[in-house]
Amino acid sequence: MLGCAVALILLIDVSASIDDANWQKQRDGTADALAHPTVQGIVEALEGGIAIQAMVFGGRAHVALPWRVARTSLDLDAFATDMKALQRRTEMATNTGHAIDTALD
Repeated sequence: MLGCAVALILLIDVSASIDDANWQKQRDGTADALAHPTVQGIVEALEGGIAIQAMVFGGRAHVALPWRVARTSLDLDAFATDMKALQRRTEMATNTGHAIDTALD
């Protein structure tokens, strides 16, 4: 990821306290934000673009979309499309601390 301006990990809650409608709002809202022209213009203006990864968490954190570098609107659109295709896997607990620790690793 050398040469990117920002490394961004998106953490998405899939614990049992999140119903399917809220899961879809998190997933699709994040994807829609990445596909928004304002966000895309900002990323395209950054030297080297951004590195981006999506993780889902409940009791444990799991990589849902591995790291990739996005420099163009096409890169962000592809990530957004992959994001909207994610299937939910519900976990009973919510362990935000574990998710943050996993992301930091």
